[in-house]
Amino acid sequence: MMHQGIRFGRKVIVAGVLSLLLQVLSLHFAKAQSGIPQEGGSPSGFYTVAGQVLDLFKNRDIVAIDEGHHQSKVFHEFLQVLIAHRDFPRRVNDVVVEFGNARYQPVMDDYLAGKLVPDTLLAACWRETTQVLVWDNPVYAGFFKSIRDLNKGLPANRRIRVLLGDPPIDWTKVHTTQDWVSSSPRDRFPYDLIVNHVLQRKRKALVIYGGFHLYRKDIMYNFQAVDSSKEKLGVLLARRIPVNYAVVWTRINEKDSLVNKVFNGAQPQCMLTRTPAIDTIPFSRLLDFQVPRFYEKDGKRLPLESGKYVEAPVGQVVDALLWLAPLDRLTQTDTPSPEWFGGRAYTLELVRRCKILHHPDLPRFLELMQVDAAGEQ
Repeated sequence: MMHQGIRFGRKVIVAGVLSLLLQVLSLHFAKAQSGIPQEGGSPSGFYTVAGQVLDLFKNRDIVAIDEGHHQSKVFHEFLQVLIAHRDFPRRVNDVVVEFGNARYQPVMDDYLAGKLVPDTLLAACWRETTQVLVWDNPVYAGFFKSIRDLNKGLPANRRIRVLLGDPPIDWTKVHTTQDWVSSSPRDRFPYDLIVNHVLQRKRKALVIYGGFHLYRKDIMYNFQAVDSSKEKLGVLLARRIPVNYAVVWTRINEKDSLVNKVFNGAQPQCMLTRTPAIDTIPFSRLLDFQVPRFYEKDGKRLPLESGKYVEAPVGQVVDALLWLAPLDRLTQTDTPSPEWFGGRAYTLELVRRCKILHHPDLPRFLELMQVDAAGEQ
């Protein structure tokens, strides 16, 4: 506040100070009640770490962040802090997400611009993706709402656009597993989307996907090159813009003695991998499970003998490590509720899709919804 150079009596000064103090306290409590994270004051300490992630955009065009575990409560708490961070609209133009069907991009554009969109039509954005029983968790609807709320306070030319990165599958035309496979270029499609809508327009994007889509080298193919049609999104981006692409890995195996020593038990924290303490750690030691590896022969994917596994240092695979919470907390999700899946028509459709994909969670879904394999109650 600027001083106006006018002298006031002592009582007026005291009254003015008290009035200002009350206004500041009132604003503070209003923000706290609204759930807006305060700078340096989020209960989980995520605000500072969110700023470190956003700082990567100072010299990168694309920053991709590993969701860590789909539906993770901790990750989505962090995501809310990231979106509310004061630097988010300064650094980010677009957000590319795995949890949205590109067929519904006009619907999402309208919603994020503040227009009225029917709930059922909006829900189709995440319900009609190639993935089944994944995105119905309310945390994903909450993400889109947070971007919409943020855009309300931004000028039209600075509003955040969310690009739906899942291929534009039409489930009315999917009747077999092969139908599904042929309509699901799940890495090439978002790559082309990013090239055409972000890079060629000289914009910057945050990419939110499962980590195994994002790394610079593919552990499943033993860190070796494969046919471009099988390459992951991160491998494609790392080849096109090696310096301007950064991937942040979230799911970290703190039980590994070497990894734990580097982090020294403190969380949350974000650490760049191109440092002497981290750069040479084998990437596989970050993982809490052994990833099966494969090789290509005559156009087929074949299992690789464990004795032929090779290692790649962390610094060649990802650019930063984001440790939000111990793994058992990071993987916690809300218990599925029938309310997530809406009415009977959607339930029946999900049963049909699960059968087409031979989905392992179909029995649990049937039990949850209290229906039989035919969808009858």
